[in-house]
Amino acid sequence: MRIIEKRESYYACFDWEITMAVESKWLIGNAVILQRVEGGMDVDTLRFTAKTIIDMVEQSKRPLVHHLLDLRQCQTMPLNVRVMSKNLFEPLRHPHFGWSVIIADHDKVTMSVLSMALQINKIRFRLVSKPEEAVAFLQKQDAALPLMNINDVITFCQPAIANR
Repeated sequence: MRIIEKRESYYACFDWEITMAVESKWLIGNAVILQRVEGGMDVDTLRFTAKTIIDMVEQSKRPLVHHLLDLRQCQTMPLNVRVMSKNLFEPLRHPHFGWSVIIADHDKVTMSVLSMALQINKIRFRLVSKPEEAVAFLQKQDAALPLMNINDVITFCQPAIANR
């Protein structure tokens, strides 16, 4: 059963049959998107993720909208650069898409493929292993951002699947 919710500042897609969850919300309204992916990520999830991000970017009047993505609970993802590019990264070439800071601690092959796909598609990105690093990096990159609350990030990044 796939459940997709869209509220004013919150998007979610859950598919408990394949144990997958994607949640997105504004960390800072119209400035920083906070997103978490858990379980298995397939091509449909990539498309949903890209559409959600672009919908949120297009809501904003800011010149750049940034993205904090927690992949630490994502167990599988397509490791094909062409598939990742077509379904996720090409749409993210939006002129108002700023930095994508990805929190992940996967194996070296997964991280290399992810990094390669991001580089090929000319996405501004940084791979980090902790939410604190993600927030610190983004605050340095965009001095116009209000101070981000690290506790909001840490709380949001708690696994949803474990709580169902």
